[in-house]
Amino acid sequence: MSRGLLPALFAVSLLCTGCSGRAADAVGARPAAPAAIAPAVTAPESVKILNDFATAFSQATDARAVRATVGGPLADVAVAQFKLAHGKATRISLVNPVMYVPRLAGYPKWFAAAALQEHPGGGAGTEVVLLFAQGAAGDPWRPVHRLPFSGRPPEIATDGQGYAIPVGGDLRIPGLHTGFLNGTTAPGFTPDAFSRTARSNGAFTDAGFASYGLQTKDGGALVWYTLRQTQRFTGTPPQTVQAYLGRTTATEATLIWQTIGYLPAKGSAAVLGESITVTQAR
Repeated sequence: MSRGLLPALFAVSLLCTGCSGRAADAVGARPAAPAAIAPAVTAPESVKILNDFATAFSQATDARAVRATVGGPLADVAVAQFKLAHGKATRISLVNPVMYVPRLAGYPKWFAAAALQEHPGGGAGTEVVLLFAQGAAGDPWRPVHRLPFSGRPPEIATDGQGYAIPVGGDLRIPGLHTGFLNGTTAPGFTPDAFSRTARSNGAFTDAGFASYGLQTKDGGALVWYTLRQTQRFTGTPPQTVQAYLGRTTATEATLIWQTIGYLPAKGSAAVLGESITVTQAR
């Protein structure tokens, strides 16, 4: 299951253009990284990382091979989706990429990529945003977040050399989103339509994975984060759970929400989109 999110296709370029000077004191961000700090990855390296992932994922023929191509919360998500596809490899081709590479001191290193995922049978393709991370020097780069999207969010800001500006500190929005879904009052938070539908449908928690933020030109931040939903059933479970288990009965399921939100310099935080996958059930 996925919900809409980001730009109608990003321009074909390796780094976005434009700058923003106001960061996000208003959203708890750290200052823009100075030019002396190296980018997380070079532009050619980022394209190779994206292409290598697409090739390895397309060639994976069992769950273990699928898991080896991804990391973080995306590992359980990708394996579950492989299971739902009845063990069939999903061949993907990612074209027209745009990389959003921040300057980062120390590890983990990470960057975001927007691309068009072509459909094997032809057609318009699907716009996707991925976030790649490297945990330590010498570790492989792996995508840890992937989300199909549509729409047009605030544009990502860059420094004078075209590198995206990382946002740290208290990104807040995962806690606001979790609180809303659990039925508590969440001032300063605007849910999307799907979150309103899912509210109080089980117990929601922060999934315990890192969140990532990039500054937007309007002084806010786009935030990549992950939530965990636990549902218990006394009757017939949803179709997604039945498909995962291959039967019509279940007592409990865990779902992973891969989400992108917008944290403005002023005003309410908002959910821009989510991709939701059943990763466990019994």
